[in-house]
Amino acid sequence: MKMATRMAQAAGCTALIAMMVACADSSAETKATDRSASETTQANTANADNAAPTQRLVHVARLETPKANDEFTKNSEIMQARIKHLASLNAQAAAETDDTRKTAMQSEMAMLQEKIQTDNQRMIDAYRYSLTHRYVRDIEQATVYLVLSDDEVAAIKAKAAAEGNTTPATLASNQLSICTLPNRDAARAFQRDVATLQAERTKAVQVQQQLDAAETSEDRAYAQGQLDQVLQQVNTLNKAMVGAYGFSLNRNYVLQIDKSSLYVWVNEDEVQPDSTAAVAQPGG
Repeated sequence: MKMATRMAQAAGCTALIAMMVACADSSAETKATDRSASETTQANTANADNAAPTQRLVHVARLETPKANDEFTKNSEIMQARIKHLASLNAQAAAETDDTRKTAMQSEMAMLQEKIQTDNQRMIDAYRYSLTHRYVRDIEQATVYLVLSDDEVAAIKAKAAAEGNTTPATLASNQLSICTLPNRDAARAFQRDVATLQAERTKAVQVQQQLDAAETSEDRAYAQGQLDQVLQQVNTLNKAMVGAYGFSLNRNYVLQIDKSSLYVWVNEDEVQPDSTAAVAQPGG
């Protein structure tokens, strides 16, 4: 009887972990969406099974300051990391044959689940953010910071002192603002352009690996031709990014979200009659 109960609990735990990991991954993927909510809603409706409930986006929170956005990002990342750690422990426990080690893992899993439940309740209270739903985070305003070396910070401070100018407070964290993204469209364009440039760089790495692995002169010539084309595209895109944003692949950057809104996907039957005013579309 006890064994059957443990098996049922383990199966329930596995199902719960799978659901939490799926929702956590989904939320992470939609944080920096490049699609408008109207496009996303249309795609969701078009692709949904006729028998599936219709879903809509409901506005649940607005993060008005960089500090509030940083706190939300940090809290959601901590919770997602714990969920993935729990999933890893669950897989290890399932494969463990030593009863002592398995019991220790199960004890750690129980404590981790309690932390996740506490985290989830705090997120619900603060942002109406729950692990059981998918979210879209719509960036409304952001700032791009260049990460500086200690020598660069010292040079900027020395120049400012010589000219009698003040230095930005962000130099204390080795960062310098290079670009402001004042609205949703600018933030989406920046994210799209960065993703395109990074995709081309990844492609260049892959082609370089093909070139290194080539065994014949013909294969090497073909791979070299491809690599030259991809590198030319990378250079062209990189120059455009430098001109538009001061952003280059050769440097590290931080995207500071200054203002954003959170939207949750809900079924039509989950929307209460008195919450109609909360139903909205990012960018609308």
